[in-house]
Amino acid sequence: MNLTQRKDWQARCRAAGMDPDEVAMVADRYAAYRRYNAAGGGLPLEGWFRFYRLEKESELGDNAQGLVSSCSATGEGNAHQYLSNPAPFLALVRDYLTLQEAPAAPAKSL
Repeated sequence: MNLTQRKDWQARCRAAGMDPDEVAMVADRYAAYRRYNAAGGGLPLEGWFRFYRLEKESELGDNAQGLVSSCSATGEGNAHQYLSNPAPFLALVRDYLTLQEAPAAPAKSL
């Protein structure tokens, strides 16, 4: 993904009320899962995302004390937009993965 594509994708995230860093983090986790399971398959994105949401939702109870100042160093302090608004979040994850897989198009000249 070139710089123009990244900025356009980030603008789409923000327009949907999503944090681009959170979307990218979840997409990168799925990409890592797929690489790890390359030989044996693994779940398609929708199935993995359903499981990921359930797992994260169950972990929220473990964090009843809250997180310190929404630290984004680990990504765990984010707003968990994948729980509150999963369909648009998943669409943005899919867009991110598609852009990552496609050969980078040349940047538009200004």
